[in-house]
Amino acid sequence: MHPSGASGRTGANMIVVVEGISAAGKTTWCRSHAGEHLIPETFPSDRGNQPAQGLATARYWTDWNVKRWGDALAMEAARGLAVCDTDPLKLHYSWTLFQAGAGQRAQWELQALFRVSTYGSRLADCLRE
Repeated sequence: MHPSGASGRTGANMIVVVEGISAAGKTTWCRSHAGEHLIPETFPSDRGNQPAQGLATARYWTDWNVKRWGDALAMEAARGLAVCDTDPLKLHYSWTLFQAGAGQRAQWELQALFRVSTYGSRLADCLRE
């Protein structure tokens, strides 16, 4: 990967997100091509104790996703390029679960509302750091 972007431009910082369906090879591609610019897909160490549903679940995952976005911003600032193995904000995740019948509409709506109210201020904080 070229830190100045695929076009070879200089001075252009960038965050690239590699996203796709499960088991499509995103992680393999990222490990092969992103090198020191990789923001790996990670999960909280206490994931087994995560809240099952409701506002606590929305807050739990939003906090983690904002952390991953902050990691991407820090990498971009330090090295000019960050390559994220999956969307660090996971904006699609609860909607996909709901659409596939594996999640409840109420949880998707709650997650969406919580993200809208949280991301604005929390992402702004990441940008200022």
